[in-house]
Amino acid sequence: MKKIPLLSGFWKAIGTVASPSGKRFFNQIALYFAERFSCPQVFSFSPEESWFQTGQGVGYSLLSRNLFPFLLFSEDHALTGGVYEMLHFFFPRKELFLLVLDAHLDIFPHDHSPHEVHRGNFLLHLLKKGSLPESRLLVFSPRENLEIFAHLPRGFYYLSWDIDFGFPQYAHFPTEKTMTFSRLKTVFSQLSQVLKRPGCILVGMDIVEVKPLLPRSRRLFSLLSLALTTLTQNITVFCPFPLRESQNHSMLERGAHRR
Repeated sequence: MKKIPLLSGFWKAIGTVASPSGKRFFNQIALYFAERFSCPQVFSFSPEESWFQTGQGVGYSLLSRNLFPFLLFSEDHALTGGVYEMLHFFFPRKELFLLVLDAHLDIFPHDHSPHEVHRGNFLLHLLKKGSLPESRLLVFSPRENLEIFAHLPRGFYYLSWDIDFGFPQYAHFPTEKTMTFSRLKTVFSQLSQVLKRPGCILVGMDIVEVKPLLPRSRRLFSLLSLALTTLTQNITVFCPFPLRESQNHSMLERGAHRR
């Protein structure tokens, strides 16, 4: 697969998925980061059924339009599961890793949500279904040793960042586990070193569990921008789809029918 520089900026598409009450806030996020990273494509989705099912629709849209690498912002972590499930239909399963940055995994029983798959069980759902082999799930908490990044294998990476990892004050479920911004930048700097190695490809990223807070949004946007710049400054972009358009469409249709 050929790696190429992207002249207009690192991200090929920036998208938001927000409830009606959070739409204004997330639209501000999209516009801010599209300008900051010179992104040519900006889109927004609203959850129609569950957040997981909405994520499947988002993943289908990204694949069908070849929008890689992508950056998503959302209120609910279950979105990640739906996007990942669609991605794995195209990328070789043995090479597609889900790397989660999370201060504490939000795991709770089904009776806390009206949906079968939700933010508290979407990882278990993917593992049990076989869409996400256990060896391809990598979870990093604030107390993990950074040396773990040195042992990450080659492959495609989908990075999911729960905002409570570093910025718990902006999260739906705040945690007392905090870290300095210097530590956070070090985490992203180490990830950048990994993702610039031959054979390690960042196909997309999301920042989730963000609680809409308009009065303090500019500070959050600025901090996120610094972290993302640290992550992407040394990475080149790749062309992920060497297949013919008809082949892509056929594979996506098979994935869509399994949703």
